[in-house]
Amino acid sequence: MGLTVFAFLAPPVLLTLWIRARPRIRGTAWSRYFLIVAGFFSVFTVSMGIAYISAQPYAETQAVPLFLTRLAAAAAAAGYIALFRVCLTFPYDSKNAAADLLAVAATAAVFALNLGTELYVRHVERVNLDFIRHEGPLYGAVTVGAAGLGFLGAILLTFRSFSMRSRIYQQQSRILALGIVVSIVVGFLLAIRLPQVLRIGAFYLLSTLSPIILGVGYYFAVSISRIFAWKEVGRRVLSYLLLLTLTGIPVGWASAAILRAGLPASSAAGFVFLIFALGAYLASAFVNRFLDPIAGRRKYREALQDALARVDLSGGRDTVLRQVHSILSEPLEFRDLAILVADDEGALRPVFSTFGTERTLPGDSRALRELARTGVTVLLKTEVVANRAYAVFKKEFLEIFESYRAEALIAVREGRETLGILALGARSSGGDYTAYDYETLRSIYGKLFVVLYYVKNIARESILSTVDREIAYSSQVIESIQGNVDRIDHPKADAHFLARSTRKLGGDFIDFLRLSSDRYFFVAGDVSGKGLNASMSMIILKTMIRTFLKEEKDFTRIAERANAFIKDNLPRGTFFAGIFGYFDFAKDSLYFINCGIPVLFLYSPVFNTIIEIQGEGRVLGFVRDIRPYLKLRRVPLASDAVLLLSTDGILDSENLRGERYGKERLQRSFSNHRGKSARELAEGVVADLLAFTDDRLEDDITVFALKYDTQARSPT
Repeated sequence: MGLTVFAFLAPPVLLTLWIRARPRIRGTAWSRYFLIVAGFFSVFTVSMGIAYISAQPYAETQAVPLFLTRLAAAAAAAGYIALFRVCLTFPYDSKNAAADLLAVAATAAVFALNLGTELYVRHVERVNLDFIRHEGPLYGAVTVGAAGLGFLGAILLTFRSFSMRSRIYQQQSRILALGIVVSIVVGFLLAIRLPQVLRIGAFYLLSTLSPIILGVGYYFAVSISRIFAWKEVGRRVLSYLLLLTLTGIPVGWASAAILRAGLPASSAAGFVFLIFALGAYLASAFVNRFLDPIAGRRKYREALQDALARVDLSGGRDTVLRQVHSILSEPLEFRDLAILVADDEGALRPVFSTFGTERTLPGDSRALRELARTGVTVLLKTEVVANRAYAVFKKEFLEIFESYRAEALIAVREGRETLGILALGARSSGGDYTAYDYETLRSIYGKLFVVLYYVKNIARESILSTVDREIAYSSQVIESIQGNVDRIDHPKADAHFLARSTRKLGGDFIDFLRLSSDRYFFVAGDVSGKGLNASMSMIILKTMIRTFLKEEKDFTRIAERANAFIKDNLPRGTFFAGIFGYFDFAKDSLYFINCGIPVLFLYSPVFNTIIEIQGEGRVLGFVRDIRPYLKLRRVPLASDAVLLLSTDGILDSENLRGERYGKERLQRSFSNHRGKSARELAEGVVADLLAFTDDRLEDDITVFALKYDTQARSPT
C-alpha cells in the first residue's frame, strides 16, 4: 500500500516543471499544451491512486473505484492526444486550428466512451496487492491506441527533426520524442510486464512515475536553448561504463566473496576496506591515464583561464587584443572575432575585428538594455532562436549576430553600463556552441572584464609606447581614480587621507562611498605588484568593489566577492592586503573586516592611550573560501577619539642605514600629531616618514586619519 504515494507524486512535480518552464515559453502554444498535458496526466495518476486504495476484494458494487479507473484511462488517452498534437508542429509556434479542433473532438470522444459505457472496463477490485480489472471489449484498443498515438507522435517528430535547419530545434524535438518513448516504455513495464513476470501487483502503481518522465522530457525540450556536446557526453558515459566494468564490478564481487567467507566481522571489514582502497587507487590511475584524454576538449576551460590570466596588459591595445583572439580562437574553434568598446557617448565601436567591420552599435539599443536588465553576460544565438523569453527582442538580437558574424556574444558590464562586447564567430567545425562552451565563456567573464576595462580606460594607441608616457598617463589615471571618492563630510567627523605612489605607479588605494547622511563605506589597502600591472589591478578592483556594494546587502559578502574576483580574474599571485569598513555616525560606531591591513590605531580618551584595534586578518586572493577567516568587528567611537589607518608602505620604509620605520615610530608620530586637525595629522605622519627616509619612498603609502566628536560640530 505504501507505493500509492507515487500516484500522488506526479501532480506537484508536473506543476513545478511547468512553472519553471513558463518564463521561457510564456504566451506560446507550448506553455498551454504543457499545462494541458500535465493536467491530464495528473488526473490519471491521482485517479489511479484513489481507485487502488478504495477498491475492495470480492465486492459486487465498486462504483467509486470503477469510475476513477475509467477517468484515469480517459485522462491518460487525452494526454497522449495532446502530445500527438504537439508533435505535429513542435518546436515552431505555428497555429493549426484544424488540428486543435480534431484533438478536442478526439478527447471528448474518449471521455464519453470511457465514462459513459462499459466498453473500457466493467468491474474492478483489489485482491491483496493485485488491482484486477474486468476488461470491456475496447479495453485493449483504448490502452494500446492511446500509447500508440503518443509513440506515433514521437516517431513523427523525430523524422521531422531531420528537416529542421536549426540544430537547437533538432535537439529540442529529439528530447521531447525521447521523453515520450521512455515514458511509454516505463509505463508498459511497470503496469503490465513486471507485474506479470514477478507476480507483484503493487508494481502497477509505480507506472504512475511514467508521467513524471514525460514531464521532465517536455520541460527540457522547451527550456534547453544550448546545444549538448553529444559526442563528449557519449564518450564520457562509455568511459565510465568501462570504468565500472574494469574496477567497480571486480571490487564488488571481491567484497561480496569476503563477506560470504565467514571471517570474523573485524577481519572482513578490514579486507573489504583494503579492496575498496585498492579499487579507488586503480580507478583514479585509470581515469588520469585513459578517461581524461578520452574527454578531450572538456579540459580546455582550465587552460583557457590560465592563458587569459597571463595576458601581458603592458603590450599595448592591439597586441593585447591579438593575444585575446589567439587564446580564445584555438580551443573554441572559431575564426571571426569582433571586439566593441563603449566610447564616451556610450556607443559601442569596434576596436578589433578579424573581418574589418566598422559598424557601431548604439548604446541605447533595446537589445543591450534587455541584456543589462536581465543581467545576462553570455548569449548564444541558439538561445535567441529557441528561448521564447527573447521573442520580443528576437529581431534586434539576430541583427546584431548577423552584423558581427557572431554565434556568441559576451557583454561586459561595469554595473549597469555596457563596457564592451566580444562577438565570437561561427565554429570552424560548423557546429554550434555547446552548453560546455557556454559555461566556459561564463567562467572567463571576469578575465575578459579586465581586458575590456584596460582597453576602454587605460590603453590608447598613443600611450604605452614609451616608459615615460606610460608613467605620465598612469599617474593621471591614478590621481583621477583616487580623487573620485565621496569624502567624509559629517558634523561629527573631521577626516582626511593621503595616498602617495612611487614612480606614480602602484597598487595602493583608498575609497569612500556615501551610503546615507550618517553612513559611509570605505575600503583601503594595497594590491600586490609593482608598476603598471599593479595600477591596473588596483583600478579594476576598486571598480568591482563599488559594483559589489550596489548588489550586496551583506557586508561580509562584499569581501567574499572581492576575494573571488582577485583569485579568478586578476593575474595569478595577486593579493589584496587591506580593510573593508563603514562608519555609522548615528550609532557612533565603526564596523570593519580586517583583510590584512597592518595598522589601525585608535586613540581612546577613556584610557588616554593609543591601541591597535585591527586584530588578525587574512589577505584576499590566496584561499578560495575566505568566509571562515572574515571577522566583522565593531568599535565604538567616543568623543575626542582619533583613528589612524596605514598600509604597509610606511612600516616597511627604510632609511639609508637600512633601519625599518616600523609600528613604534608610526605610533610616536601619531601621538605627536593627534591633537591637530585630521589633515595636519595625516600630513605630519607622512612628513615624519620622509624625514626618516631622507625624502625617499620605496613603496606606495596610504594614510587615513579621523578625529571624532559625538557632539555635532558647528558648520564652518
